[in-house]
Amino acid sequence: MDWKNRSAYVFIKTQKGKDHEIWKRFQSWNNVIGTWLVDGNWDVIVWFDASDWDTIHKCVETIKEW
Repeated sequence: MDWKNRSAYVFIKTQKGKDHEIWKRFQSWNNVIGTWLVDGNWDVIVWFDASDWDTIHKCVETIKEW
């Protein structure tokens, strides 16, 4: 992986009972380095790495549509 890329963590709050489904959707994304189910104020944390910020913003837009 080229660590010169842009990297960002995204913290996601899901609808009740949807956390595992959302976590599973990230398993096939090319820009995802890691994703975790967590307790507390957030349900899923996703670590993205992309060649530019626009790609990360598009990923976040997709998540919001879910």
